Amino acid sequence: MESDMDAGKDEIIKNYRQTMTGFEFNLQGISTKIKIKTNKIKKTGKVTFVQSHFIHTPKQCGPYMTDHSWAHSEHDAVERVLSDFTDYYKRAIEAGHEPKESWLVMNGKFLFS
Repeated sequence: MESDMDAGKDEIIKNYRQTMTGFEFNLQGISTKIKIKTNKIKKTGKVTFVQSHFIHTPKQCGPYMTDHSWAHSEHDAVERVLSDFTDYYKRAIEAGHEPKESWLVMNGKFLFS
């Protein structure tokens, strides 16, 4: 069984660590810290999540926002967020783009603490 710390093993994910409210990381070449807050719903056992930023590379029409922000476990929630970031990031790099801070769009519904 994978631990939540195994989720950040992709070479694009930097400074991945667990926090009091979830997880945080950087993308290679981008200094902005991306945060993921998780919350387990006792009644259902599902985990909801919210992320501090969305990714919007030159290859995308707009920032990618997941269509549902829940998962069956904290590990699955974190994996979903990380894979969304790494998938779009890799496509942009493969198309010849350099990583930029502007690729990260702040989530207005995320409360920083």
